[in-house]
Amino acid sequence: MDHYTQIPPITSDQDYVRSIVTKIFGELSDSQFDALFPLFDWIQIKAGQQLIFQDEESNEIFFLVYGRLTAIYEKTLGDSVILGDIHPGQAVGESGVIAEQPRTAHVFAARDSILIRLSKDMLYTLGHKYPSLILNLSKTIIRRTQQNTRSRDIRQPKSLVFVANNKSALTAKFMRELLAQLNQYGQIRFFDQKTILQNMGIATDKRSSIKAGNTMNIRMQKILDEVESSSDFVVYFATEDEHFWMNKVIAQADVFYILKEFSEPEELTTTEITLFSDHLKYKLTKKNLILLHPDGNKLPHNTARFLKNRNLELHHHIRMDRTSDIARLGRFITGNAIGIAFAGGGAKGLAHVGIMLSLREKGIPIDFFSGTSIGTFVTAFGALDIPSSSLLDKCRKLAEKAPTKRKNMNLAPLISLIKGKHIDQFIDEAYAGFNVEDAWINSAYVACDLTQKKKVTIRSGPMNEAIRASISLPGIFPPAVRGNSLYVDGGLLENLPIESLLDFPLGKAIAVTLHSTKKYHLGYDVVPGPWEYLKDRLLGKRSLKVPTITTIIMESMVLASYTKYEKATEIANLHLHPPVGKIGMLDWKHFDEMVEIGKEYTDQKLTPEVKEQLLPKVINT
Repeated sequence: MDHYTQIPPITSDQDYVRSIVTKIFGELSDSQFDALFPLFDWIQIKAGQQLIFQDEESNEIFFLVYGRLTAIYEKTLGDSVILGDIHPGQAVGESGVIAEQPRTAHVFAARDSILIRLSKDMLYTLGHKYPSLILNLSKTIIRRTQQNTRSRDIRQPKSLVFVANNKSALTAKFMRELLAQLNQYGQIRFFDQKTILQNMGIATDKRSSIKAGNTMNIRMQKILDEVESSSDFVVYFATEDEHFWMNKVIAQADVFYILKEFSEPEELTTTEITLFSDHLKYKLTKKNLILLHPDGNKLPHNTARFLKNRNLELHHHIRMDRTSDIARLGRFITGNAIGIAFAGGGAKGLAHVGIMLSLREKGIPIDFFSGTSIGTFVTAFGALDIPSSSLLDKCRKLAEKAPTKRKNMNLAPLISLIKGKHIDQFIDEAYAGFNVEDAWINSAYVACDLTQKKKVTIRSGPMNEAIRASISLPGIFPPAVRGNSLYVDGGLLENLPIESLLDFPLGKAIAVTLHSTKKYHLGYDVVPGPWEYLKDRLLGKRSLKVPTITTIIMESMVLASYTKYEKATEIANLHLHPPVGKIGMLDWKHFDEMVEIGKEYTDQKLTPEVKEQLLPKVINT
């Protein structure tokens, strides 16, 4: 069954229609165009409806006049791949008709769209009379095929739709400040209901009588298509009471941003019920939640209530007294967000603190944190947006209280060398009471689910539980319990969590590794016995380079991840590897030295050239 409707020919804009057809068939004489035009059927299809089904018989060609289509290839196992978008002036379905082969992909309307339909029989009739048209059509197919093999279509969101329950003072202030931020990155056009009516010459006092007729839709779609083609970003804003306009803008969306004041009820609005339905258009379109706070005086509590029934790409807490939060959102929207991945490495990870301090001083914003094992400690404080002075104090206290001393050892280490109650108390003192989703900045914690035998990226729930799961090195600490699963150190499968970081919409990534590359002479052919080792230490020689049992276990557990470092760091825009080789994985007493090493190293690495590569390119000031 066809999901499109037939409409009368658009005769009022023949010059534009002719330019569309010319892109497909080449230059046409007046007689050729006059012969071709009556053969067209005109159709209209709503956003989200399916135009072409993969593997069906190819019986017609479509020319897109207004709107946008998306081609999707369905694999054998049911997975789908977005092949790319079809824009006004492009044909769809012509390859199957010319080659007399089944359709190679599904095609859906990504926008409310107007198309010209030309049947296969009509095309053959035309070809007999004007063979050059078929030749030009074949050339178009070949050119498009060559372009597709040379480059992959990267779908950068361009049409940004913001929906809100109402236009409150806080929402209006947010939109003004966000538009000012986005304007730095290129040509920005903004449309709310009042603006589009002014563009169409309709008095705003008549907006209540607007009807979604064909003429109105075509006029509006043409305006929006022209604006989108000439702008870097188009920002739409609609509220729940603007029914016609809301329906129009959600059909335009590349990505949705749902605006909520944090004090609002968490229930889905009428529009959200539509957006989070199984309708294909909305399933394929990313959705983000923006939670507005008047100020940042109090950390959010119970953000989970907003996330429960919403399938989101990300949620963003925005403190309206901090321009940095709106700037961060602007970087996410424009593909310029910066993420950082902190690797595991025991006490070597104290260098993460110095790296964080250096990045802040040098003006490198971090928009997303990910961490494994010791890397989660700074990840959590970074996500909570702890000031630098507090960050230093809190991390120093953690180093002083690290539960790896003899008094923390199990007398009968049947499950682990370190007592579970000590590590639990250690983490709870610093992080209990915080939830991952309540932090001001987004973050992720990598752990391994021992029960399910897989890597897990923790994005919600108690922060102390996420950290406890991520640092639970087998043999050193007992496994962590979350739900019905046992969790062990994330470093077993991803000690540098950069792949997990890149699961999120980031433009740049910083990777921080801690592994030792130092090589030294052992000085023995057989590993010394315990008495020989103790004698070497008591006499102060320290000539026997033998790691302790805890170091052997810790290093061995993450050995597999070390082999992946080269590939992982190639993904990063900046790789930081501070010289921490001489520090042992349990040398917590070297806090100040490690912080200084991390800071000095990062200060040297952040040259003007490196900073220029990391920071977003600002076009307008």
